Amino acid sequence: MVCTGFCESLLGLQAFETLDPAEDYAITQFSSRSGLYVQENRNKLVKALLSEGADWLLQLDGDESFQPYLLRQLMQTADAEVKPIVVGLYSNLGGTDAMGGTQVINCIYAEAEDGRYRAVDPPETLQPFEVDAAGTGVMLCHRSVFEAMEYPWFWVDLFEHSDGTRQMMNEDLGFCRAARCAGFPIWCNPQAEAAHWKVLPLLPSTMRGFLKNADQVFADMSASTAP
Repeated sequence: MVCTGFCESLLGLQAFETLDPAEDYAITQFSSRSGLYVQENRNKLVKALLSEGADWLLQLDGDESFQPYLLRQLMQTADAEVKPIVVGLYSNLGGTDAMGGTQVINCIYAEAEDGRYRAVDPPETLQPFEVDAAGTGVMLCHRSVFEAMEYPWFWVDLFEHSDGTRQMMNEDLGFCRAARCAGFPIWCNPQAEAAHWKVLPLLPSTMRGFLKNADQVFADMSASTAP
């Protein structure tokens, strides 16, 4: 699915990079793949990157919108040697909480001792930090990552945990696990955020503010009813 906001955002990004070109990089080509399987679309994008000689591949999903300077933010964090994978921050709908409400989670994760991934929050400073996995909706990768890994780079697989249970690993988490096993760290710049259009536009900063205000409201309610 490609939303109108995505097309407008992509045109805005192109205009920004054209009118204010960076000194250390230049956009070579915009490319899209919209086949049946998302993992194959991502693999085709990687093949195009390698065949055309580009250094970096930025993947963006069509159900997002973002500011024109998104790529600039990612490139300011990226480094081919020490930060070859940099992701932005966007949110998604998770499971349900104990009260039956729908959870909103960040698409950045830490790997727990049991091998499962847990969604995490960015630091309050919003400075770049290392994560164990992330969604590929806003992901910038240096070509050296793909050159060092075997095809297919993206796939859907089952991962068996130490307790014998099995979990389906989508193409984004599967790629992140394989990349880290190959020695490539994954960094997140939480200020490079995108709105993820589901039922509502889930902008991470908006959700952080909403949840912070909600926590304060509940705290005030508890204080007012305390004996």
